[in-house]
Amino acid sequence: MKISSIEDQRRDKDRSRLTMDDGSIYPCHKELIVKMHLKPGMEIDEASLREMVSADERLRAKDDAFSFLERGYKTLEEVRRRLSAKGYDEDTIGSVSGLLEEYRLVDDERYAKLYSSEKIKKGGVLKIRHELQAKGIDKETIEDALGSMSPDAEKESCRSQAEKKLALLRKRESDEWKLRGKLYGFLVNKGFSRDTVSAVLRELLSADETDMD
Repeated sequence: MKISSIEDQRRDKDRSRLTMDDGSIYPCHKELIVKMHLKPGMEIDEASLREMVSADERLRAKDDAFSFLERGYKTLEEVRRRLSAKGYDEDTIGSVSGLLEEYRLVDDERYAKLYSSEKIKKGGVLKIRHELQAKGIDKETIEDALGSMSPDAEKESCRSQAEKKLALLRKRESDEWKLRGKLYGFLVNKGFSRDTVSAVLRELLSADETDMD
């Protein structure tokens, strides 16, 4: 089989289109054209053609992964899910995943720690743990990240959220028991543990029976 022509793709400056002498067309990354020394008139056998197609698939997947990462730091599993949704096979996804890990373009340990330290300002450990699990981070990495935070981080965050919510609730709720119930429910829904919520409410509220357990 012979390459009849190589033309640039209009919509993608990084890709070209190879037309073969039998009329078949193969999209191809320009990086691959240079690497394989492809040019019009060149004979290419079936094995080389399959190699080109496979290599091109990996380069496309790599570009898609890089574009996805440009939008913000991601977990490895989020990148894998993205590539899978775009139709790449498992071998291609595995190859790109290995490259991203090798160059530390994805780092689940770092991601988990950064995510935890940021999210603890607005929610509790239970919520953070659930969200990290949903992002595909393994249990051990999650627990290491949560354990790296200050021991008082969750309680301080819970107290801050409680104080703000309490100020709003007092403006429209005169029943002290209902107020405590609403505040308790609000904090639990924020992902704070029941023990932490109860401890904070005992400190904030002066009446008895603050512990709702």
